[in-house]
Amino acid sequence: DVRIRIEILPMRVASLEQYVPEQLAATPMAGAVAAAGESARAALLQDISTAVQAYGDDEGWAFPMEAHIVSARA
Repeated sequence: DVRIRIEILPMRVASLEQYVPEQLAATPMAGAVAAAGESARAALLQDISTAVQAYGDDEGWAFPMEAHIVSARA
């Protein structure tokens, strides 16, 4: 008996300057981002900041995070 449900919950982030590099370092793009120059990384952060502007508030950023939750019973 397998069940799958999808939940969308807000994920709160206080600082994009801290969050974005940490997240990118955990992706397959980590090597390319690390090899890019400082100005390229700054431009990438600026592009991301612009793209997510609608998710900002007085406490930082709140993004919808989708999770697929799977449970099984034998």
